[in-house]
Amino acid sequence: MKYFPEIFLVLLAALLAACLFACSDDDPFTTIEDDVVNTDDYYSSSYETESYSSSLYEVESSSSSSSSSSSSSSSSSSSSSSSIAYLSDYTYLTEDKTLVFTLTYYKQRTSGWDVSGSSGDGDPEVSFYIYCRSSVGGTSKTYSTGTLLNLTDTGEWSGSKTFTATVPAYTDSLKFKPSVIDEDVLVDDDMSSGYTYYYYNIGVLRENKVYEMSDENSTKYYLYWEFYMY
Repeated sequence: MKYFPEIFLVLLAALLAACLFACSDDDPFTTIEDDVVNTDDYYSSSYETESYSSSLYEVESSSSSSSSSSSSSSSSSSSSSSSIAYLSDYTYLTEDKTLVFTLTYYKQRTSGWDVSGSSGDGDPEVSFYIYCRSSVGGTSKTYSTGTLLNLTDTGEWSGSKTFTATVPAYTDSLKFKPSVIDEDVLVDDDMSSGYTYYYYNIGVLRENKVYEMSDENSTKYYLYWEFYMY
């Protein structure tokens, strides 16, 4: 009987351990797996916040006030710069570059441009203003492409009409404003959407890479163009 206290203590300890295990809902291995998954999600979301390609592009309507446009541009530029802070030394051009701009496609979307014609297709005249802007003290330039497309009774066109210009060093944004005029005998009709399309932080754009754009806000026509620099 001298071993009875020791045996009783061992049985009591085993019983307590069994009760604790049975009452616990937590699986230690499950907890470890949850921690690993959360860590992966963290690194994934951290990587996504460093993506900067979507912040380089912006659209502005000519109907907005100059003050709101200025505020929007300043805010967007600041946001873009902060989102690619690790590339901040290259957000503007460090030397002059050649810009190759090409109009590639036009299609009339609405009818009745030319009421005298059997098809209603218009006489589109397409041109662009291209603005080179610098927020770091460089020279700003404005180019007119002149008339790139001048058609008669034509509803659709595809091809290549190219304009070349020099983009000065320290330029950090390019702006493209399309103009689409339907020529008439008496009074021409301005069919332009009135929107200007921006590319910010052009210093990070790759040389000789083609960037495609469109007048996506127009409800009267489809218009596509592209550009690259070298």
